[in-house]
This record gives sequence, structure tokens and C-alpha cells, in this order.
Amino acid sequence: MNIDEQSAVDLPETMRAWVLHGPGDLRMEERPVPLPRRGEVLVRVSSVGVCGSDKHFYREGRASSDIVT
Repeated sequence: MNIDEQSAVDLPETMRAWVLHGPGDLRMEERPVPLPRRGEVLVRVSSVGVCGSDKHFYREGRASSDIVT
């Protein structure tokens, strides 16, 4: 087993993620943990912040010209 295979063995299969489906529709879902390809890394997030554009996405479904699809 090489180091890439060993790292993949230690990863959980799923993770919890907040997913915005539309204005005011934010749901916590179980999602598969993505497996990094060669030259990529997977980062474990321990905390996050919310910025002004996040608030606009949640309330209005858009921030400037970016629209939740």
C-alpha cells in the first residue's frame, strides 16, 4: 500500500455539509467525502465564517450577479 492509498483508508466516507437550495432554504446534508486526486489536498475544516455575500445568498438567492442554482 502506498502513501496515497493509506491516506484514503483513514478518511471517513461521508461528511456533514450545509447546502443552500434556494432563498431561505439551508439544509444540513450528509455528503460523500471527496477523494483528492494527484496534486490535490483535502482540508479538514474546523470552523468557518459568514460574510455579507453569504447573507445575500441565503436571504435573496443571489449576491450581485451570482445566483444560487
